[in-house]
Amino acid sequence: MDKLKCLIEQELTFKSLYYQEVLDLPMSKLDWEVCPSLVFALSMGSEVKKNLSFNLALVTQYTYMAHKIHQQASKEELPERDRQYAVLFGDFVLGKVFILLCQDDLHPYAEDFLSLIKTMNEGVVQRWSLRNKRKTLAEEELI
Repeated sequence: MDKLKCLIEQELTFKSLYYQEVLDLPMSKLDWEVCPSLVFALSMGSEVKKNLSFNLALVTQYTYMAHKIHQQASKEELPERDRQYAVLFGDFVLGKVFILLCQDDLHPYAEDFLSLIKTMNEGVVQRWSLRNKRKTLAEEELI
């Protein structure tokens, strides 16, 4: 876990600026560890190589973080500038996901991750479009 978190912190630093200095993104211990832990646990019982398992955990964590960053953009109380930072930085983190998925050992998983990202974004768009509307139970279940 420490290696994964250290790599993320290193990769998401712009010159001397770390993403936490631009975005208010509270990340609890649970936020840092649940997704990678699930990947590690699922890959332990299989024949997945340790390096592949680590890279899958990294892609999963980046995907989770990008989603969490993009959620910041939907906060109506945020100034427009901060909303733009959240969108741009979330897209940057998704770019990291795509770079990792292009590596030899991860490209077989690209379609699965793209499907996951599509589903997450559909949910965000649906919640945003219905944010000020009274929703039926069917609409709530759809989201």
